[in-house]
Amino acid sequence: MHLPSSFRNCVELDQAVDSLWNKSINVNTRNVYSTGYKCFIQFCGNHITGFNSRTFNMSKVSEDLLIYFVAHCQSVLKLKYSTIKLYLAGVRFHGVNFDNVNPLCDKFGHTYQRLQNVLNGVKKSESKPLRQKLPITFKILQEIVTCLQCGFFNHDYMDLTFQTACVLAFYGFLRCNEFTCRTVFDPDSNLCVSDINFVSECEVTVNLKATKTDIFRQDRDFSCNEKYDLLDLSGNTCLKFQVLENVTADLQFSAIKILIVNKIHKVFDMNTYLHTNHIKHLKNTSILELHMDSNRLQQIEPGALRFLPTTLIHLSVRDNMFSLGPYVNDLLALSVKSVDASGMNSFHKEDSNPEKCNLDLVCTWHTDVRLDEYSDPQFKHLWFRRETNEQDGFGRTFIPIPYNLTKLNYRSCGSQYNITEVELSNNKLENVDLSNNLLTRWIGPLRNVKNLRYLDFSSNMCSYLSTFFFSPDFIVLEKLSMSNNLLGLILPSDIHGNTFQHLVNVIKLDLSQNRISNLPHQIFKSLRKIEILDLSDNFIENIDFQLSHLIKLSYLNLRNNLITFINNQAIIQINSIVDKRKNLAINLSGNKLICTCESQKFIDWMGSTSVHIANKTHYFCQLSTGERVQMKHIPKLFTTLEKECTSYVILTSGLLVSLSLFIIVLIMGVCYRFRWKLRYCYYMVKIKSRSKIPQIDEDENEYMYDVFVSYADDDRSFVHTQLLQTLEKENGIRLCLHKRNFLPGNDIATNITSAIHNSRKTVVIMTYHYLKSYWCMFEFNMARMESIYERNNENVLFLVVFEQISARDFPLHILEVVQSQSYIEFPNDEQGDVVFWRQLVTALK
Repeated sequence: MHLPSSFRNCVELDQAVDSLWNKSINVNTRNVYSTGYKCFIQFCGNHITGFNSRTFNMSKVSEDLLIYFVAHCQSVLKLKYSTIKLYLAGVRFHGVNFDNVNPLCDKFGHTYQRLQNVLNGVKKSESKPLRQKLPITFKILQEIVTCLQCGFFNHDYMDLTFQTACVLAFYGFLRCNEFTCRTVFDPDSNLCVSDINFVSECEVTVNLKATKTDIFRQDRDFSCNEKYDLLDLSGNTCLKFQVLENVTADLQFSAIKILIVNKIHKVFDMNTYLHTNHIKHLKNTSILELHMDSNRLQQIEPGALRFLPTTLIHLSVRDNMFSLGPYVNDLLALSVKSVDASGMNSFHKEDSNPEKCNLDLVCTWHTDVRLDEYSDPQFKHLWFRRETNEQDGFGRTFIPIPYNLTKLNYRSCGSQYNITEVELSNNKLENVDLSNNLLTRWIGPLRNVKNLRYLDFSSNMCSYLSTFFFSPDFIVLEKLSMSNNLLGLILPSDIHGNTFQHLVNVIKLDLSQNRISNLPHQIFKSLRKIEILDLSDNFIENIDFQLSHLIKLSYLNLRNNLITFINNQAIIQINSIVDKRKNLAINLSGNKLICTCESQKFIDWMGSTSVHIANKTHYFCQLSTGERVQMKHIPKLFTTLEKECTSYVILTSGLLVSLSLFIIVLIMGVCYRFRWKLRYCYYMVKIKSRSKIPQIDEDENEYMYDVFVSYADDDRSFVHTQLLQTLEKENGIRLCLHKRNFLPGNDIATNITSAIHNSRKTVVIMTYHYLKSYWCMFEFNMARMESIYERNNENVLFLVVFEQISARDFPLHILEVVQSQSYIEFPNDEQGDVVFWRQLVTALK
């Protein structure tokens, strides 16, 4: 043993180790190994000059020396193939035990190929006698086992022993230690009646809980009866892939159709490497199915897959540890139609009752320098690009696919990639399951999927889906599942509905559990053949997307959303579908429906529509009072709701109309009350905004005119002769007359307002003609507004009653002025004229 120099020698430990090592194999086997090793040492002494057996080390044994030793045993010692194999096992036993080296393998743990070929030659050179078959048929065997299971010998252990012996002998597996017990019968390790099961008249299964598998006898003969087409070696975790070489060699040219080698490695073994030698003999079989699940398989030797038979239809490699390697180039050579590669990199628990194996010195993992380029991150990005390396750009990715492959299961593999532009090799893919991974960004486009009919992208935590991900090659896709993602973050932005524009033949679309709150109106514009649309378990509140064109829709799943009621526009669209397709069903369970006046039409529609609303009598809705009631009798619920909403509508309508009328009357009254003020303000603003209208300086007490004369055209002779002559020419009072001083081009109201504003006083010539004139009344009211709002209530309005007018003929607003302010009447005699003019001039100056 190789121990540290400082390790203290312990005789007791040496004895314990020797004892345990001797117990690893039985005495007979150890004796045969000892004979074989002595024969090998004698051979070396006879053929190697200066050979010393005491200093000889097994690490110096070469493949050529072993080949010559085999030839010596066969030609000189006349030993049989089986004996030569035992002698080689003895050499290996001694090398492992004393020199810690396996002389029958190279430094990588591979069995010498040339040595194996020589041994095969020895085996084939022997004339094999015909194996004597037991004089027992399968039917007789079945009858024997049936009788034994009923207690033929009336002793369980005797029945079990005889039954097991018959069955194992029949199949050529008879080894005493595999079914007998030396002391106490242990059902966990010894065979039981329940371990033997006749599946049919031509198929029986035997569960061997413990086999006498010697680690130094890998190349034992294994035979398969030509009548049977299934071999299942699953669960034998001590077998390893090395046993496959022997098993597959004996399967050649047999009728075997299904080979199952699931979990022939332990759960926590090192990752494994499948060699060409392990499966090369399968090329001479007609196997239809090959199952290699749960073997921690990570790499395959380049070219090994090319030895799989062309008859292979189904390949299952579930629950392994695959990584990219050169073997991917061999995928194109496969003829399989179905591949199940799901469950990779899964978590496991240790077996509750692990199988106890002898020390396995055969290396199952292989280090190949060619794998270095595949472990480079740049190579991985040729397949899919990780998010952290997006700076490399989005180049096209080519993926080799077996041409005849129609179904691919790649679910629950823990793959964390962004799907960029991908092109598949020529293929017949129809069904692809990529669910339960971490493919978080679907950029695309995906090309060369012209035969794909079913695609499952569910449970990938995807939050980005480009509008060109689904290329025109998805022409025959019928079922698309994208449930349990985060597409609610991206789909609302596709207002033009380009995401699904090429999925014209899809009949089932699953968008459930995507946190969708709303969908664009045209999102489903191209899905005219869709029959099942699943939008359940989202956050949808309203049906705003277009439905009327989905004339083949048969089931709309809106379960577990936030819908309170379906609006009138959506009801119209649904009714248009029903008119063309009578068997439409909608699921609204799990929504927070309300039964209020707002949803009255929806409740009426639910009770009368021909649409099948799934389990609608089990729905609950919330009343306006907050109470939740079950919708067992929808027509009765609608009648009650109709009564409540009708009175409510009448009352609300009456109040609204009354309030509207009151506001209108109030506004009209206020406007009428302040009509002249409003008009005055309007024209003043208009005057000040137009530069060509003369304006006075408000800071100085100067006006453009002394008096603005407001008169009717019928009274113009008095104004233009006597008034103009007396006031302006004789007394120098500047008068503003509309016939003379108004600016042409301006509207009349603006000229009037400007003239009053720019005159110190306003004189009104009050006559019956004046009272009948609209513009005279306008001038009078503008003068009043001027005195109130611009002159701080200064009296600027001076009335001259030119005719005798009765008080009842005055309008109220003029009568108010007449009664509250002084005015002067024009006399009709000469003496009175003098006084009139003197007082008028005095008042105006």
